[in-house]
Amino acid sequence: AAGDVKRGEEIFWKHPVAGCVNCHMVKGKGSAIGPALDGLATRATSAYIRESLLEPSKAIAKGYEQFKISPMPPMAD
Repeated sequence: AAGDVKRGEEIFWKHPVAGCVNCHMVKGKGSAIGPALDGLATRATSAYIRESLLEPSKAIAKGYEQFKISPMPPMAD
């Protein structure tokens, strides 16, 4: 799906509430607490990505199953 790359970068690196960079990496920068987001659109469906943003504990990412509840805040809030 088409998107606004600049807006996405701004949200990832600078959003005061979402704070993506505090837990995720892109291009080797950020934090490795959560899954790296490089190439995510090639590994997951848009429905899965949307669900992960809105209800992060509904399906825990592979490799992070030890967490019963995702530490990621639901973006719908």
